[in-house]
Amino acid sequence: MSTRRKSRVGRLFAAATALLMIAPAAACGSDSDSDSSASGDQILRIAEAVEQPTLDPARNIQYLSDEMAAIYDTLVVLNADGSIGPSLAESWTVEGPSITFKLRTGVKFHDGTPFNAEAVKAALDRVVDPNTKATNSKSVLGPYDNSQVIDENTVKVTWKTPVGAALINLANADLSIPSPTAAKADTLDAKPVGTGPYKFVSYTKGDKLEVERNPDYTTIRPDLANKGAPKYSKIIFQYVPNASTRANLLTTGAVQVGQLTGPDAKRLAATPTLNNAAFPGISETALWINAKKVPDLNVRKAISAAIDREALIQAVAGGYAEVNWSVVPTIVPGYDANVKSAVAGYDQAQAKSLLAAAGYTPGSDGVMTKDGKPLTLTILSAAEDPWPALDQLVQDQLAQVGIKAEIKTEEFATVTQTRRKGDQHIYIGRYGILDPAGNMRILFACANIPSAQVPLGTNLTFNCNPEVDKALEAAVSETDIPKRDALLSQAQQLMAADHTALVLYQPKSVVFSAKSVRGIGMQPDGILKINDLEPGA
Repeated sequence: MSTRRKSRVGRLFAAATALLMIAPAAACGSDSDSDSSASGDQILRIAEAVEQPTLDPARNIQYLSDEMAAIYDTLVVLNADGSIGPSLAESWTVEGPSITFKLRTGVKFHDGTPFNAEAVKAALDRVVDPNTKATNSKSVLGPYDNSQVIDENTVKVTWKTPVGAALINLANADLSIPSPTAAKADTLDAKPVGTGPYKFVSYTKGDKLEVERNPDYTTIRPDLANKGAPKYSKIIFQYVPNASTRANLLTTGAVQVGQLTGPDAKRLAATPTLNNAAFPGISETALWINAKKVPDLNVRKAISAAIDREALIQAVAGGYAEVNWSVVPTIVPGYDANVKSAVAGYDQAQAKSLLAAAGYTPGSDGVMTKDGKPLTLTILSAAEDPWPALDQLVQDQLAQVGIKAEIKTEEFATVTQTRRKGDQHIYIGRYGILDPAGNMRILFACANIPSAQVPLGTNLTFNCNPEVDKALEAAVSETDIPKRDALLSQAQQLMAADHTALVLYQPKSVVFSAKSVRGIGMQPDGILKINDLEPGA
C-alpha cells in the first residue's frame, strides 16, 4: 500500500499518550527582557502546568509537551481530520510490517549535524536499546525490529509484526528525532537538540525553559500556517503548576499564553484583555481502583455508583468537561458509546445495596463495616491543582454511602513513584489516549502492572484481565477498521465491567492568550501549534 502525504489508516488510529500529571510547584519570576529583545523582536511567555522531567523524548513520561514540539520534529504529523501528514518525511510506502520513508533534504539539527536516514535509524534504535532506559517511547514504538538505511535520504523501518497504528505512533512527540550527536553524548536530558522551530537556550529546573528562534527553520507540515522561521525571537516556558497563579499571571500580562480548567477558566472567560478557545480533549480525569487492594467487584461498583460525575464537572472543571463512561475518549475513533450500560452510574441507593451484597453493614458512625473492620480506603493523588479539590469531593461522596476515605497527597515527582508501589486503594490522576489499542495496552495490560520486575509499570489498576489483553493484542495489528473497532469495543466493555478504571470526566483544553498573540491552535494530541504563534498588532 503506497501512501503519500496522507494515510487513510491514520484516520482511525492516533499517537500514544501516557499518563499526564500535574507538576511540582514552581517559582514565578520576571526577566528584564520579558517583552522584547534589544533588536525589537518579541518574546513570548507561556505558562505551563506540567514541568517535563526530562527533555529527552525517549525518556519523557509526560508526552503532552509544548516544549518538545518547539525543539523537535517528528517524521510525520497527525492532522485534525485524523489523517497523516508529512514533516521530516516527505512521503512513505507501507508494505506489510515495513514502512519506507523518503526524507526531506537540506535539514540540519541545531548543532549542525545533518538530518538523514542514519539519524532516523539512530533515533529508533536508541529507543529499544536497554542502555537508553526509554519509557513511553518504547511502548509507543511497539514491536520494532530494525531500520535499514537505503540511501542518505531513504530509510526502511520494519516491525516484527504489522502495526495498524505505526504511522500515527511515529507522529507521537515521544518519537521525536533528536540529534544523534547529542544522543551519543547523552546530554539530551538537560540540553535538547532537535530540528524544530526553536533552539534550546537554558533550563532552570522548577522555574523555566528558554528557547530561541531557529532562523533556518522550514516545514512542510500541512497543519501549520507558518512554514518558515518562528515569528517570536524567544519563547520562555514558565512552570506554574498552580492554576490560580496561572490565571493571575495571564490577567496581569506576566505571561501571554496558558491553559486553565475549572473555576479559573470560568472566571477568566469574560476577561476583556484575553482571548480564549476551548478544544476537544483526548485526556481523561480518572480514578484507578487497585484491584489487589479492593478485590471485591461489588465494592468497586459501589465506588462508581457513589460518584456524582456531573457535580465534579461543575465544581472542579468549571463546566469545561463532559461525562464519559469509557476509558477511551469520546473523540477517538473506536470509542464505544454503549459502554455506559456496563458502568454503575451515580445512584447512592445502589451503592449501599452493592456494599450490602459484599457483606457490609453500617456501623454506629455510619461507616460500612465487615467482620468488625470499617471500610476505609486510601486515596493517593498529587498535591497540585486540581487534585486536592477533586480528592476532597470524591472523599465526601464516598462518605455519603458509608465508605471512609483517607487522602494522601504528594508532590508530583514523589507521587509518580509512590503510585507504582500499590499501597493505595484509589489513585486519582489523568491520562490521554489517541491510539486506543496501543494506549490501552500501556495503561491496562497485565504486563504493565508495576512490580519489582516492571518498576516503571503503568497499569495502576493492578488488575490483570487476560481477555482485555487478548482483544488489545489483536487490535494492535488489525488493519481492517470494522474488525479493529469490534476488538476495541470488546476491550472497553471488559474494562467497564471490571470497574477498576473509572473515568470521572473528560476535560476540555481551554487556552487563554493575550490579545497581542495570534495563531492559537492545538494539535489533536493536545499540544499547541507552536510555530503558528505570532505577535499581533
